Amino acid sequence: MYRLINKEELWPNTGNKESIKALFSNNLIVLFMLKSYFFNKKKMNRYINKYRDIKFIKLRSPKEVNKFLNNIK
Repeated sequence: MYRLINKEELWPNTGNKESIKALFSNNLIVLFMLKSYFFNKKKMNRYINKYRDIKFIKLRSPKEVNKFLNNIK
């Protein structure tokens, strides 16, 4: 956002600057993540409900992942 407001180049001497249009482009990874988050969450919940004989472990942070990995060693 800082570069957008100050019109600072992303890389020196390239002329490549951020724009409002680019923030909402279909190619923007952040927009892709926002669009796909809820779809993927529903999809995962369907898998969890479908395969009840499998124990799924939800890890919601890097701290939880590290704790889990340390406990299985």
